[in-house]
Amino acid sequence: MPYIGQRVIKTSIAVFLCLVFYHLRGYDAGTISAEAAISAIICMQPYVNDTRHYAVNRIAGTLLGAFWGFLFLLIVPMFPVRGIPLYALMALGTLISLYSAVAIRSRLKKLELIT
Repeated sequence: MPYIGQRVIKTSIAVFLCLVFYHLRGYDAGTISAEAAISAIICMQPYVNDTRHYAVNRIAGTLLGAFWGFLFLLIVPMFPVRGIPLYALMALGTLISLYSAVAIRSRLKKLELIT
């Protein structure tokens, strides 16, 4: 039998903690808790520093995406678009969100605030 490494154990504990956290918040093991568990699996890297770096980037990206998504939800009701035009606006919003994350990261690197 192959050796169970620390990364496997660490990932299993992270998934367990995600599911327990959602259970304590009153959710059953449904979509939201499964997405959190998947995020924990994706964030796990071979080394603790890599995991921390990846998790911080993911949190920052999620917050930036939430900001743009919130603005989108405020603006879209002003325009009576549905179907394909709405999907095009959503894709444009995704582009803006991702581009702003890249631009902010580039600026922080230039200022030597991150590596």
